[in-house]
Amino acid sequence: MPQTVEAIDHAKAADVPIIVAVNKMDRPDANPERVLQQLSERGLVPEQWAATTIVVQISALQGTGSTTCSSSCSSVAEVEDSGRAPRPCRGVLEAELEVGRGPGGDGHRGERHAARR
Repeated sequence: MPQTVEAIDHAKAADVPIIVAVNKMDRPDANPERVLQQLSERGLVPEQWAATTIVVQISALQGTGSTTCSSSCSSVAEVEDSGRAPRPCRGVLEAELEVGRGPGGDGHRGERHAARR
């Protein structure tokens, strides 16, 4: 998605660590190998391929993988920030909302949203 490419480019330009959380791994059509290939095409070669980018498979629907993702973030933060002053943290969240399933069931029309923090 364009927001993902933009986020990768910004993180690389800022020379900050990148951790990738791949959502919807509960879906029958999930293809994590395709995602890993696409990431490697953007220069993010995953740990699973003996490189350095942490990639965590999650399912927001089933609530799986979030603990692993949180632990990975904490570990990277400890290593990166040892001896340095704290820095603000930023991230990108991408979502496709379904009618009636948006925040509070307010009937969003399936638009794509990107939120930066």
